[in-house]
Formats: sequence, structure tokens, C-alpha cells
Amino acid sequence: MDLTRRDFVKSTLAAGGALYAGGAAPEMAFGAERLKEPASLAKARQEARKRRRRIIYNNDGAEPMESGVNTPEEFLARRMQAVPGTQVDSVFYSPGSTTIFTHLAKVGETYGQNGTPAWNHAKVNIEALRKGGHDTLAMVTDFCHEHKVEIVFSHRINDIHDSFMPEDLSLWKRKHPDYCLGTKADLKYPADSPKHWWSALDFEKPQVRDYLFGILEDVCKRYDVDGIEVDYFRSPMFFHTTMNDKPTTPAQIKIMTGFHRRICEMAYREGTRRGRPILVVPRVPMTVELCKYVGIDVVAWLEEGLADLLTTGGGYIPWTMPTAELSDVGHKHGIQVYPSISGSGMRQAGSIEGWRGAASNAGAAGADGIYLFNHFPKEPSQQFKELGSAETLAGRDKIFIIDRVYIGEGDLRPGIAQAHILPKPIPADGKPLVLNLPIGDDLPAAAAEGKLASAEMSVQIAEPAGAESVAVKLNGRALKPARTDAKAGSLTFQLDGKACRKGPNELTLSAPGRQAEAKPLRAMAVELHVKYT
Repeated sequence: MDLTRRDFVKSTLAAGGALYAGGAAPEMAFGAERLKEPASLAKARQEARKRRRRIIYNNDGAEPMESGVNTPEEFLARRMQAVPGTQVDSVFYSPGSTTIFTHLAKVGETYGQNGTPAWNHAKVNIEALRKGGHDTLAMVTDFCHEHKVEIVFSHRINDIHDSFMPEDLSLWKRKHPDYCLGTKADLKYPADSPKHWWSALDFEKPQVRDYLFGILEDVCKRYDVDGIEVDYFRSPMFFHTTMNDKPTTPAQIKIMTGFHRRICEMAYREGTRRGRPILVVPRVPMTVELCKYVGIDVVAWLEEGLADLLTTGGGYIPWTMPTAELSDVGHKHGIQVYPSISGSGMRQAGSIEGWRGAASNAGAAGADGIYLFNHFPKEPSQQFKELGSAETLAGRDKIFIIDRVYIGEGDLRPGIAQAHILPKPIPADGKPLVLNLPIGDDLPAAAAEGKLASAEMSVQIAEPAGAESVAVKLNGRALKPARTDAKAGSLTFQLDGKACRKGPNELTLSAPGRQAEAKPLRAMAVELHVKYT
């Protein structure tokens, strides 16, 4: 599957470097490079790094794509009026894709310039706003500052929507097809192959790096943003090696580090010019191993001071994402870490209980807050009001899930250990399938205090006729199903608080009575529904 879904590498904590204790020297020094900044700005940067961010709201900037969004009032009503008075302390605004935007970029293009009729609304709205003296990024920046909310420009540094949405293919990419890692003909590859996503840019070409750098520099020169997010997760395919299912080389890792260092040096320079620091936030895959696989030496970046915060992952496996590793690495370097929870591709996305469970798990694994992706309410949502605080999550009903990403029989590609998701086969030789069910709440404590009303766990087997032969243990304790649905292949268990732990819970499924030659059963879904009194 493409690497935007490869957020599943088995956690292996890398050794962290020394924690920087800056703020005293007139300029900040990191390793062999020097990110120059006056002492007053260095102090302001350290304070900004530590500010409270309960929820980071990623707004992907699609407001002008709708009809009639041609005034500031209409524009702000679509996605920004829901922010004030909630737990959203930071807005990461992404007004477009990699090279095509809704703001009035001087480097990069504006939607509608490439002649496609698909974005006619955007073209008309952007022009109407421009004639009125308005700009999408400037309006969001002013709105956030008015409401004392941090505003960060988010640049999807390698968005691949234009692989299958030709209306997003910029004139620059059309003029320079050799800057992409593939061609349209590569759509012949299945969607679970990186090669399918042919429009990813080739970062070995200096012209590509220069152009992307220029887009970020233009923003830092002309907009009063508090920071820039370099969103490497959209999408982490920068070299031909990655497209061919191979890890990046040391030379390619060096290219990515040099590119990101150059961005940091520019942000420090432009922040010094305006007298206020510009934070730099890389958004990276969820683990050190996967970052390195695609060319990002995240530990080296932190050791060199090339990040003020970290945002991680795509949010597509929100309950079982391996949050703890990069949280630990970031904290060793004095950096806050914010994992993503996405409303797209998320089971139980329509249930606030599911969102609560995912947020509880992230907090229990060390996250400093929540990064919300693909959630765009027009009015303050429960997500905005609850998910960023342990206090507002406490004692509220939740659903905890082992994530399910089903693409077909060949969905587990070689080289990437997708240890955190279902479906998975139950061995036919009687050996157990071992799974991890993370539970962010302290259910034993809630039970002891009489606050736990119920904890009901369901296990679904793909082959309904074999469900009754499955033996289930939770943390070594054999469970007896309260009910079995032979038609659906589901087993339901009523748990007491003592059966569960806060954090990882070992769930084992085995089929001891089946013949060794029988086709393995498959575990398709696991859900734990928790209700409080």
C-alpha cells in the first residue's frame, strides 16, 4: 500500500541526543550548523515551543472550492467560526496542495490557473476575494491572532492527489514531468503499490527542492504566521528507491536533512527580520524506523535543533498508532509531539465515543495534545470541546479498537511490519495470534470507584462457522463469551475492570480444535465499548 498508509512499523526506540538548554547565548548553535537568532527571539522561541496546545486543527483550506465563498464573512463561516471558545489552541492552515494554492502565492500557482473547469468555484471566489483586498491565508492569520490562537502555514510538501485528480496537476508539474517519480502510465499499478502514486516529486532533483523552498520562503516573507509546518507525511515518497519498495540510501537521507536544514535557516532569518520567531514543524511518519525508511533522520534533526514541534502520522490507525516512541524521543529533546487523528478512513468516525477512545490512547502514550485531520465543523464540535484535555475525557463513554485496514489478501507488503492492524490470520496449528488492544483509560480504578458501568468487548471472525472454536484470552485470563452470533461470526464478552490494564493489553486468539490443514480463521475486528455511570 502507499506510504501514507504505512504508519504501522513496529516501535523501536532510537537513542536520543542531549537536550538543548538554549536561551542564554546571543545565538543558538546546533552541531556543525548555526541557526542564528538574537537572544530575545531565542527566548521567545523556547516559550513558543512550550505553549499549551490541547488541539491542533488542520484545516486543509478547501473553503473556496464551494460556491459563494467570495466574502470574508462567508469564507470564515465555513471552517473557522467553529474554533473560538474551544480547546483548539493552534490552527495549521493548508491552503492547497504542493504547488497549487488558494492564497495569493508569488511562488507556486493559484487554483484555476491550470485551465481545469473542476475548480471554477475556486477561481471565481479567489478572484472576488482578491478584488476586495482579501487573501485566504491572510484572513485565517488575522482571525487566529484576533482570537489568540496560534496560526501555522501547513505545506503538503509532496501531495499526490494529482496522481488521480488531474484538476490538481499544476502547470509547473505539467511543464516539468521529469520532476515526478513516475508518469500517468503508472496508474496501471494497483493502489497498494507506491508506483501507483506517480506524481510524487523527485527530491534528488535540486530544481524540485529549490521550488518547494521558494514557496515556504514566500510565505515567511509576506505573511504574519507563527510558524510553518513542513508536511512530509503528505506524502512520504521522495525517491525512486521508496517507489520501488526499498529503503532510502545514506546519500538520500543527507539530501532530506540538507533540505530541511535550509528551511530552518530561512525561517530563523525571516523571523529575525520581522522581530518574532517563525516556528518550524516537520510532520513525519509515526516511528524512527519508518522515518528513516523514507529519508527522514528524525533523531538527527532533533539533535541539531531542526524542529520546534513534531506532528506525526496520518491518523488512519488512530487507536493503535505507535505514539509512544516519537513522544519519548521528542521529549528527550525538549520537543512536544502531536499525533494525528483523522476523520477519514476511521471506523466509528461518526461516534464521539470512538474519537474519545483514540484521544485517550494518544494521551496515555505520551502525546502532548491531539492533531485533528479531516474534521471540518461549521460549528464547535464535541471533538473540539473534549479531545484535548484529560479532564474533559475523564469519565466519558469511549470505544477502544484494534484498527482495521482491509485492502485485500496482499495488503501486507514486504519490508514493513504492520503489527498494529487487522485483519490477521489465526494459526491453524493451535498457536495463538497475539494482538495489542491499547486502552487509554484506567478501567481498574474506575471499577474500584464504582464509576464503571460496563466494558463490553466484541471479536469478529471472518469465517462465521469457525467463530465458536476460537479461544480468547485477555492479559492471560481466559474469557467466556456472554453471547455468540454464529451468523455474524462475533463473540461478545462482558469484562470487569480487573481484566483490563491502562495502556497495552495482550489479546490472544487461538483455534486449538481445528485441523492443522484447515484454512486459518481470520480476526477481522476487535472493539471494546466502555460506559461509565
